[in-house]
Amino acid sequence: MKKALNNRWQLPNDVSCSNNNLQVFFSHQNDTMTVTRSQTHYDDEPSLLVCIAGTKSIWLAPPGTELQDGLDYWIDDKGGRMQTQGISKTPRYLNYNPSTDEYRTANWKHVFLGPGDTLYLPAKWWHDVHSTAGSVAVSINLTAKRNTSPKRKEQEKKIRRKNNNNKKTESSPSIVRKSKRMTATDRGFRCCTCQLLFDPLFAQEGYVNGDRLVLKCTGCRVDNGASVSKTDFLHHLNF
Repeated sequence: MKKALNNRWQLPNDVSCSNNNLQVFFSHQNDTMTVTRSQTHYDDEPSLLVCIAGTKSIWLAPPGTELQDGLDYWIDDKGGRMQTQGISKTPRYLNYNPSTDEYRTANWKHVFLGPGDTLYLPAKWWHDVHSTAGSVAVSINLTAKRNTSPKRKEQEKKIRRKNNNNKKTESSPSIVRKSKRMTATDRGFRCCTCQLLFDPLFAQEGYVNGDRLVLKCTGCRVDNGASVSKTDFLHHLNF
C-alpha cells in the first residue's frame, strides 16, 4: 500500500497499512455504457477514496438519514434485506438513488471527484457513487494498526507474566505448609493390633523399662497395663 501513496501525504502511524485494507475500483467501459453506479450503501470502517483517473459523482448522507427520510432498504430476490456477505445483520443497502430524486432532503450532500482528488468517508455514512466509464479509484480502509510480529508478541507475554507475578505477590498471603511426613513418634506410637494412633496407649502388664514396648489401645488391650502418653513414648525412644 505504501507504494500507492506519494510523498506528499502519509497515513497516520496508528493506521494499518496492510494490503487487505486496499481496494481498487475499475469502472467498466464499452460502446454503450458511459457511467457505472454503486448502490447506495455504507461501510463499517472509515476510508479514503482516491480518484486516479476519470471522474466520480458521490452523494453522501449521515447515519439515520434512512429513518428521517423514510427510505426503503434494498430487497433482494428472496424478499430479504440486502446485507454484505452475512457479516452484519443490519441492512446496509438502500433502494434509493439521491441523484434522481428532486425532493431529496438537505441530509444529502454532493461531491465531485477528479483525478488526484481524495474524499474521506466516515464509517456508517450512506454514499451513492456514479463513475464515468474507464475511471480508476483506490479505497483505503482506515483500520487500527495491529502489531502481530513474533517479537512484539513475546514482549507482551513477558509484560503479562510480570504483572501476574506482581499481583500474586501483593494479594496472596504467605502460606506456611506443614510437612505430611510422620515423625518417629507418630510412626511408633500406634496400637500394635489395629495400627491406629491413640493418646494414651497402654503398655503390657508387668512392663519393665528396657523391654520391648508393645502398645495397645483401650479396645485391643487384654490386661491392666500402664498408660503411655506420646511424651512418655518419646522419652522411651531417647532412652
